[in-house]
Amino acid sequence: MNESNNTSTDTSEAIAASPCSGARLRKLFFETLYLSAFTFGGGYVIVSLLKKKFVDDLHWISEDEMLDLVAIAQSAPGPIAVNGAIVVGYKICGFPGILLSVLGAVIPPFLMLSVISLFYSAFRSNFMIHHLLSGMRCGVSAVIMSVTWDMASGVLIEKPKHPRPMQATEGISPSASTAAATTSDVAHAGDTEKETSGRFHWSSLIIMLAAFVANYILGISTIWIILAVIALGVAVTLWRNKKEEVQP
Repeated sequence: MNESNNTSTDTSEAIAASPCSGARLRKLFFETLYLSAFTFGGGYVIVSLLKKKFVDDLHWISEDEMLDLVAIAQSAPGPIAVNGAIVVGYKICGFPGILLSVLGAVIPPFLMLSVISLFYSAFRSNFMIHHLLSGMRCGVSAVIMSVTWDMASGVLIEKPKHPRPMQATEGISPSASTAAATTSDVAHAGDTEKETSGRFHWSSLIIMLAAFVANYILGISTIWIILAVIALGVAVTLWRNKKEEVQP
């Protein structure tokens, strides 16, 4: 069992090490095809599965890059599932990646909807299918809530990007090196805990809540909200960069 897991890991690492190879393109196509074929509930569900597959499992994309790609997919016109496949495919393998990832994302729903359309009248009046769809809506709602939580956590909490460097111990005796390491660990224990916990952005939380209120309560068009949030995001980013430059 361990040998098979190691073989699978080595294969994924070999594919990741060869950008835009034939094996990488094939895996990109079949992964998006598989995710699209067994994903129910809309684009936000497949976005979470794309993150799990290409960020958590294959490590082809970083988490920060995935958040940026999702933001681009949401802001662009068209279905978010197709937009997500486009940006992920382009990030992984450029234009060939776009073609294969979009094909993988479109083929399963195209075939399924073509078959369902032939028997729509029978499906619409079927008692079992009606309750099956009701149960699926409950599960899909839970998955979308999970996606929202993961995306909000990634936006609000900035994870540390630069770990604390190791101190050089060349030319020092083992006992002295151990003592120095212990002293350094105690001295930096608070800093390490602070780094691993990340930094919370209150400004992002305010923007997020304001966008929710504007859309859900006030009924403002999503287009205007996106334009306003883009302007606020640029202003906040410039303010943060200026603040970091001033601080030593």
